[in-house]
Amino acid sequence: MKNLVLISAILFLSNSLLGQTENSKKKFNHEIGINITNLIDKIIVLSDQYSSLPDDYFLIYKYHLENFSFRARMGGYFNSYNRENSLNQNPTNRKGKNSEFNIALGIERRSKFNSKWSYNYGLESIYHHNYWLRTNVGTGGENPEIKDTTIDMGFGVLLGFNYSIKSWLSIGSESTFRFLSSTITSKYEYMDTSNNEEGSRKKTDSSFIPSNGIFLKIHF
Repeated sequence: MKNLVLISAILFLSNSLLGQTENSKKKFNHEIGINITNLIDKIIVLSDQYSSLPDDYFLIYKYHLENFSFRARMGGYFNSYNRENSLNQNPTNRKGKNSEFNIALGIERRSKFNSKWSYNYGLESIYHHNYWLRTNVGTGGENPEIKDTTIDMGFGVLLGFNYSIKSWLSIGSESTFRFLSSTITSKYEYMDTSNNEEGSRKKTDSSFIPSNGIFLKIHF
Protein backbone atom coordinates (compact mmCIF):
# COMPACT_ATOMS: atom_id res chain seq x y z
CA MET A 1 0.00 0.00 0.00
CA LYS A 2 2.82 2.34 0.92
CA ASN A 3 4.54 1.56 -2.40
CA LEU A 4 1.35 2.35 -4.29
CA VAL A 5 1.01 5.70 -2.52
CA LEU A 6 4.69 6.48 -3.22
CA ILE A 7 4.38 5.62 -6.91
CA SER A 8 1.20 7.70 -7.20
CA ALA A 9 2.97 10.69 -5.57
CA ILE A 10 5.96 10.36 -7.93
CA LEU A 11 3.66 10.21 -10.99
CA PHE A 12 1.72 13.24 -9.77
CA LEU A 13 4.88 15.28 -9.22
CA SER A 14 6.27 14.20 -12.59
CA ASN A 15 3.14 15.26 -14.41
CA SER A 16 3.14 18.59 -12.59
CA LEU A 17 6.76 19.29 -13.50
CA LEU A 18 6.22 18.29 -17.11
CA GLY A 19 3.19 20.52 -17.27
CA GLN A 20 5.20 23.48 -15.98
CA THR A 21 7.93 22.80 -18.54
CA GLU A 22 5.41 22.64 -21.36
CA ASN A 23 3.78 25.87 -20.20
CA SER A 24 7.14 27.63 -20.01
CA LYS A 25 7.80 26.61 -23.61
CA LYS A 26 4.31 27.50 -24.77
CA LYS A 27 4.17 28.74 -28.33
CA PHE A 28 2.04 31.79 -29.05
CA ASN A 29 0.23 31.55 -32.38
CA HIS A 30 -1.34 35.02 -32.41
CA GLU A 31 0.34 38.41 -32.44
CA ILE A 32 -1.31 41.82 -32.47
CA GLY A 33 0.55 45.13 -32.51
CA ILE A 34 -0.33 48.82 -32.14
CA ASN A 35 1.63 51.68 -33.70
CA ILE A 36 3.08 53.70 -30.81
CA THR A 37 5.26 56.01 -32.95
CA ASN A 38 3.25 59.15 -32.19
CA LEU A 39 3.17 58.30 -28.49
CA ILE A 40 6.97 57.97 -28.44
CA ASP A 41 7.27 61.26 -30.37
CA LYS A 42 5.57 63.07 -27.48
CA ILE A 43 8.42 61.89 -25.23
CA ILE A 44 11.33 61.86 -27.69
CA VAL A 45 11.09 64.12 -30.73
CA LEU A 46 11.27 61.90 -33.82
CA SER A 47 10.25 64.51 -36.41
CA ASP A 48 10.22 68.25 -37.01
CA GLN A 49 7.75 70.60 -38.69
CA TYR A 50 9.13 69.75 -42.14
CA SER A 51 8.67 65.98 -41.88
CA SER A 52 5.92 63.59 -40.89
CA LEU A 53 5.73 60.43 -38.85
CA PRO A 54 4.67 57.14 -40.47
CA ASP A 55 0.95 56.68 -39.89
CA ASP A 56 -0.25 54.65 -42.89
CA TYR A 57 -0.94 51.70 -40.58
CA PHE A 58 -1.90 51.68 -36.91
CA LEU A 59 -2.66 47.96 -36.39
CA ILE A 60 -0.89 44.73 -37.33
CA TYR A 61 -1.96 41.11 -36.81
CA LYS A 62 0.03 37.91 -37.41
CA TYR A 63 -0.88 34.24 -37.21
CA HIS A 64 2.18 32.08 -36.69
CA LEU A 65 2.52 28.56 -38.09
CA GLU A 66 5.51 26.24 -37.82
CA ASN A 67 7.68 27.71 -40.60
CA PHE A 68 5.93 30.92 -41.65
CA SER A 69 3.27 33.44 -40.64
CA PHE A 70 0.26 35.10 -42.21
CA ARG A 71 0.05 38.86 -41.61
CA ALA A 72 -2.36 41.77 -42.03
CA ARG A 73 -1.81 45.50 -41.55
CA MET A 74 -4.62 48.05 -41.36
CA GLY A 75 -4.74 51.81 -41.13
CA GLY A 76 -6.37 55.01 -42.24
CA TYR A 77 -7.64 58.37 -41.07
CA PHE A 78 -10.37 60.97 -41.50
CA ASN A 79 -10.23 64.75 -41.12
CA SER A 80 -12.26 67.77 -42.21
CA TYR A 81 -12.18 71.56 -42.04
CA ASN A 82 -14.55 74.48 -42.54
CA ARG A 83 -13.12 77.99 -42.79
CA GLU A 84 -14.84 81.24 -43.74
CA ASN A 85 -12.87 84.22 -45.09
CA SER A 86 -14.07 87.73 -45.93
CA LEU A 87 -11.16 89.50 -47.59
CA ASN A 88 -11.61 92.53 -49.89
CA GLN A 89 -15.38 92.31 -49.84
CA ASN A 90 -15.19 88.83 -51.41
CA PRO A 91 -16.42 86.28 -48.84
CA THR A 92 -15.47 82.65 -49.42
CA ASN A 93 -16.29 79.43 -47.63
CA ARG A 94 -13.54 76.81 -47.74
CA LYS A 95 -14.53 73.27 -46.85
CA GLY A 96 -12.66 70.03 -47.08
CA LYS A 97 -12.78 66.35 -46.18
CA ASN A 98 -10.01 63.82 -46.48
CA SER A 99 -10.23 60.11 -45.67
CA GLU A 100 -7.95 57.15 -46.29
CA PHE A 101 -8.17 53.40 -45.82
CA ASN A 102 -5.11 51.14 -46.05
CA ILE A 103 -4.73 47.38 -45.87
CA ALA A 104 -1.81 45.05 -46.58
CA LEU A 105 -1.97 41.25 -46.54
CA GLY A 106 1.06 39.00 -46.77
CA ILE A 107 3.26 36.21 -45.61
CA GLU A 108 6.58 36.21 -43.72
CA ARG A 109 9.27 34.13 -42.08
CA ARG A 110 11.13 34.88 -38.87
CA SER A 111 14.63 34.00 -37.68
CA LYS A 112 16.35 34.64 -34.35
CA PHE A 113 19.67 36.33 -33.66
CA ASN A 114 19.44 35.25 -30.02
CA SER A 115 16.83 34.84 -27.29
CA LYS A 116 15.95 38.57 -27.40
CA TRP A 117 16.50 39.76 -30.97
CA SER A 118 14.90 38.43 -34.15
CA TYR A 119 14.21 39.56 -37.70
CA ASN A 120 11.41 38.87 -40.16
CA TYR A 121 11.15 39.15 -43.93
CA GLY A 122 8.35 38.61 -46.41
CA LEU A 123 5.99 39.84 -49.10
CA GLU A 124 2.62 41.56 -48.92
CA SER A 125 -0.05 42.88 -51.27
CA ILE A 126 -1.04 46.52 -50.72
CA TYR A 127 -4.30 48.43 -51.21
CA HIS A 128 -4.78 52.14 -50.44
CA HIS A 129 -7.96 54.17 -50.98
CA ASN A 130 -7.83 57.96 -50.53
CA TYR A 131 -10.73 60.39 -50.98
CA TRP A 132 -10.34 64.18 -50.90
CA LEU A 133 -13.22 66.65 -51.18
CA ARG A 134 -12.54 70.39 -51.18
CA THR A 135 -14.59 73.47 -52.02
CA ASN A 136 -13.85 77.17 -52.29
CA VAL A 137 -17.24 78.70 -52.95
CA GLY A 138 -17.04 82.37 -54.03
CA THR A 139 -19.78 84.99 -54.03
CA GLY A 140 -21.44 83.53 -57.10
CA GLY A 141 -20.45 79.91 -56.71
CA GLU A 142 -18.00 80.31 -59.56
CA ASN A 143 -15.41 77.98 -58.02
CA PRO A 144 -15.87 74.21 -58.39
CA GLU A 145 -16.23 71.50 -55.80
CA ILE A 146 -13.25 69.19 -56.36
CA LYS A 147 -13.38 65.47 -55.62
CA ASP A 148 -10.19 63.43 -55.92
CA THR A 149 -10.12 59.65 -55.47
CA THR A 150 -6.81 57.80 -55.48
CA ILE A 151 -6.55 54.01 -55.48
CA ASP A 152 -3.13 52.42 -55.04
CA MET A 153 -2.55 48.72 -55.62
CA GLY A 154 0.72 46.84 -55.57
CA PHE A 155 3.07 44.78 -53.45
CA GLY A 156 5.91 45.29 -51.00
CA VAL A 157 9.05 43.50 -49.85
CA LEU A 158 9.59 43.90 -46.12
CA LEU A 159 12.30 43.45 -43.52
CA GLY A 160 11.74 43.92 -39.81
CA PHE A 161 13.59 43.72 -36.51
CA ASN A 162 12.05 42.77 -33.18
CA TYR A 163 13.09 42.85 -29.54
CA SER A 164 11.45 40.50 -27.03
CA ILE A 165 10.62 42.24 -23.75
CA LYS A 166 8.75 39.24 -22.32
CA SER A 167 7.65 35.96 -23.86
CA TRP A 168 4.26 37.60 -24.51
CA LEU A 169 5.43 41.16 -25.28
CA SER A 170 7.77 42.58 -27.91
CA ILE A 171 8.56 45.78 -29.80
CA GLY A 172 9.65 46.13 -33.41
CA SER A 173 9.72 48.04 -36.65
CA GLU A 174 9.78 47.19 -40.37
CA SER A 175 11.09 48.69 -43.59
CA THR A 176 9.29 48.21 -46.91
CA PHE A 177 10.31 48.58 -50.53
CA ARG A 178 7.01 48.84 -52.38
CA PHE A 179 5.77 49.01 -55.96
CA LEU A 180 2.39 50.69 -56.54
CA SER A 181 0.11 51.33 -59.49
CA SER A 182 -2.16 54.32 -58.87
CA THR A 183 -5.38 55.52 -60.47
CA ILE A 184 -6.35 59.13 -59.71
CA THR A 185 -9.85 60.31 -60.62
CA SER A 186 -10.74 64.01 -60.35
CA LYS A 187 -14.19 65.60 -60.62
CA TYR A 188 -14.89 69.34 -60.89
CA GLU A 189 -18.51 70.14 -60.11
CA TYR A 190 -19.90 73.68 -60.60
CA MET A 191 -23.25 75.20 -59.74
CA ASP A 192 -23.68 75.44 -63.51
CA THR A 193 -23.48 71.72 -64.22
CA SER A 194 -22.72 72.29 -67.90
CA ASN A 195 -19.17 73.24 -66.84
CA ASN A 196 -18.55 70.02 -64.90
CA GLU A 197 -15.36 68.16 -65.71
CA GLU A 198 -14.05 64.70 -64.94
CA GLY A 199 -10.77 63.02 -65.72
CA SER A 200 -8.47 60.26 -64.58
CA ARG A 201 -4.84 59.37 -64.90
CA LYS A 202 -2.61 56.47 -63.96
CA LYS A 203 0.92 56.25 -62.68
CA THR A 204 3.34 53.69 -61.31
CA ASP A 205 5.76 54.34 -58.52
CA SER A 206 8.32 52.57 -56.38
CA SER A 207 9.46 53.83 -53.01
CA PHE A 208 11.43 52.79 -49.95
CA ILE A 209 9.80 53.31 -46.56
CA PRO A 210 12.59 53.26 -43.92
CA SER A 211 10.11 52.61 -41.11
CA ASN A 212 6.43 51.68 -41.10
CA GLY A 213 6.27 52.78 -37.48
CA ILE A 214 7.24 51.40 -34.08
CA PHE A 215 4.84 48.69 -32.94
CA LEU A 216 4.24 47.32 -29.45
CA LYS A 217 3.08 43.73 -29.91
CA ILE A 218 1.27 41.27 -27.66
CA HIS A 219 1.58 37.50 -28.23
CA PHE A 220 -1.14 35.09 -27.18
